[in-house]
Amino acid sequence: MSVRLIPLFDRMGRPTPFLMAQWRQKGGAQPLQAATSYLDAGKAATSVLRGLWAVAFPLRDNLPLSPLADSEGRGSERFWDVFD
Repeated sequence: MSVRLIPLFDRMGRPTPFLMAQWRQKGGAQPLQAATSYLDAGKAATSVLRGLWAVAFPLRDNLPLSPLADSEGRGSERFWDVFD
């Protein structure tokens, strides 16, 4: 099973334990907070996530402006392009 099929966000836009583990594994310099909603109603990154991303992964491309996840919380192709 591909890791891309595992939900990264819950229905409230909070990170799943899987995303939190992947974030740490990828070397995120700042941690995600389990209780924080990082997606807006359209599943795009909030300003909080954009700021955190810039600090946690300063050498990676910016997060896309398009939705980061589908309705089930699985990461979009564009999200995986910058995260992988």
